[in-house]
Amino acid sequence: MWAESPTVYVLVLLLGIWIAMSRETRIAVNGYVLQTALVALLYGLTAFQTRDSMEYVVLFGLVVLRLGLIPWLLRRFLRGELYTARQTREVFSPAYALALHIILAVVGIAVGQSAQPGTLGLDFGMTIAVLLVGLATVTIAHHAPKQVMGILAADNGIDLAVVLTLRRFTAVADYAIFVDVTVAALCLTLMVLRLFAYGSQHAHHFNDLKG
Repeated sequence: MWAESPTVYVLVLLLGIWIAMSRETRIAVNGYVLQTALVALLYGLTAFQTRDSMEYVVLFGLVVLRLGLIPWLLRRFLRGELYTARQTREVFSPAYALALHIILAVVGIAVGQSAQPGTLGLDFGMTIAVLLVGLATVTIAHHAPKQVMGILAADNGIDLAVVLTLRRFTAVADYAIFVDVTVAALCLTLMVLRLFAYGSQHAHHFNDLKG
């Protein structure tokens, strides 16, 4: 089955780069929804294969909190200019940013292959690549909403790693992660709104703030 191959992992990685390269919050949110849906597909496939009812419970939490609530919060609070304005001021030009993300993806895949040759190592490398691309988005983006999207995309990389070892985690642990990410997304979104209230949505304008 195609979902058992690295195809889904590759698509999640490509969507992570899509989020990183997006110039509008609206496009980044749509990419995050698609990325999370693919992660949910992998959770569902694992639950189907193992016939473990608790993994279906975990899948329900993922769909409700990560695929439903978080995108709703982003669309609910990041409205108007924050959601639709096209950003043109970034640390790197699009060409250099794309090259950076591709290099990080290659590094992540290489690390995974060195740790575990074969398909499992490739899948693990994809999880590292998604995590690296998400963290790079947080680091090089000036646009505060995009930094939030980078954190969420990086967390999807962590979820991919969880999928590979899902039977080693309890449903309580998974739900704790989902709730924690949801609360973090809400807090970061409110922070973006506070920054915007001070007249800017670009984080580098606030380098001198203390406290």
